[in-house]
Amino acid sequence: MNENFTLTSMQMQQAVTAIAALFMPLIQTAVKDAVADVIAEQQREHDNRTYTRQEVAELLTITLPTLDKLVANGKLTSIRLGRRVVFPAKEVDAIVASGKSLKYVRKG
Repeated sequence: MNENFTLTSMQMQQAVTAIAALFMPLIQTAVKDAVADVIAEQQREHDNRTYTRQEVAELLTITLPTLDKLVANGKLTSIRLGRRVVFPAKEVDAIVASGKSLKYVRKG
């Protein structure tokens, strides 16, 4: 039974189309999972962003001494990374979005 098996061009195209139809759901699922993983990673990176003291002062339009007072009074969370002090972007962005003013008002 050593007969040569040959396909016509039309048969070959039909076979490829049938195989593609079988694998298409698997491919779609794999692509969806990969995209979901990339989006989740970007969100994790976004959640871990931080601002420097200078950036926070500029965003909140306050001076560095006022920023230090806000941290000392517990109104803003700071994170010490070695010698650097940074601020969680989520918290700072929320303050900026609220439009709340944190400027120091001299009592008199």
